[in-house]
Amino acid sequence: MNSLFLFLIMFIIIVSVIFIVSRVLGSKIWTVKRNKIIIISYISIGVLSMIILHFTTSAEPQRIQKAEFRSILQEQDEFWEMINSNKVELNEDYIVKEWSYELPTNQLTIKPIYTDIYGVSVIVEKREDPDSNEIYAKTYITPHILDGFDLTEHVSTDRFEFVESDLIIKQISEQQFDYYKISPNLKILEQFRNLDLEDDDIYNHATGSTILFLNVPEHVKIIDESGYILFQG
Repeated sequence: MNSLFLFLIMFIIIVSVIFIVSRVLGSKIWTVKRNKIIIISYISIGVLSMIILHFTTSAEPQRIQKAEFRSILQEQDEFWEMINSNKVELNEDYIVKEWSYELPTNQLTIKPIYTDIYGVSVIVEKREDPDSNEIYAKTYITPHILDGFDLTEHVSTDRFEFVESDLIIKQISEQQFDYYKISPNLKILEQFRNLDLEDDDIYNHATGSTILFLNVPEHVKIIDESGYILFQG
């Protein structure tokens, strides 16, 4: 839609310029036939460009809709507000893995392999169960969105591992995603309007977290060497 808008604006500008030049230089130089050739050529190039753009980008990842992204941003804000108020309710749609683990001792130590792990959090919930050392674990992955592109499917679901009495938070290998973005704008029009043609400010936000939810017996002592426990209740 924005590309079509730009095309129409440029068409109006070119027609106006041709009309003015024709008036100034006279019809001998800028004849009706010559004007038609210029206008038809411009329209043909514009239509051909839009057709090529449509078919070359149809298979490429598309940005999520702004309304959907606003909803995700709001949900993210509500999550952190709950953490700050010592209440936790996670969206069950974001569960990617569930499992249980029987601790060999009454102590669980949370250890990261590296200290620069980004976007990882741990939430601990205690339960009354004096006869069990079993831990119930769930991994949640919230939408990972960067510049409006949903990269959630590329996020590793295997970040946590129980080894003896330790919970290991693993570092994943770096991933690189290359993409090209066309952002058309007309500087000549900016003085006449306040809104940008693309209105892309919302896409400056980035979202995404990997959250491990642990349900642990009350008597199990937890030693956090990671600093990633957000809430323990």
